[in-house]
Amino acid sequence: MRPPDVPLRTLTTGSGSPVTVFAPGRGEPIARTRPFGSGVRGSRVFFEFSGDETALVAELRTVADAAGASRGFGISLGAAAMVGLLAETPRRFERVVLALPAFESSPYAAMRRVTCPVLVIGQEDDAIHPVELTHRTAAAFPHAEKAILPPGGLLTAHRARLRELIAGFLNRD
Repeated sequence: MRPPDVPLRTLTTGSGSPVTVFAPGRGEPIARTRPFGSGVRGSRVFFEFSGDETALVAELRTVADAAGASRGFGISLGAAAMVGLLAETPRRFERVVLALPAFESSPYAAMRRVTCPVLVIGQEDDAIHPVELTHRTAAAFPHAEKAILPPGGLLTAHRARLRELIAGFLNRD
């Protein structure tokens, strides 16, 4: 793991505790990740990956550590980075949401050591983020819940339900 070579673009909204870091999908700007934080209490820290896919976990760790994040959210490639971070430090977060996992990014045996609750969100009929991977990802964690939404786009057809799922899970004590 190496620290980022370039400063990462970040944005913090809200204030206080808990602090939640939001890891974006591939090439996604902060503006595309912000809707996932609607309703989440405390400080919300959004960032953009540098584009160096070999540095994803290090970049996520750098942002999470600098912000003092105790909770995490990752979507697609950001979910893969979150899983990689959890594989290295299984007790890093108090709660984690993984939305639309795109590929298996870490040995499942490592996930058995993760002690925090994890919510895995998938969507039916998504060719890039197969629902079968949502099931396998959730099964890899000892304390996982999963939610499968119907087809139609998480932020378009299911925005209200998605907000309930993410905020409801991350706002639990």
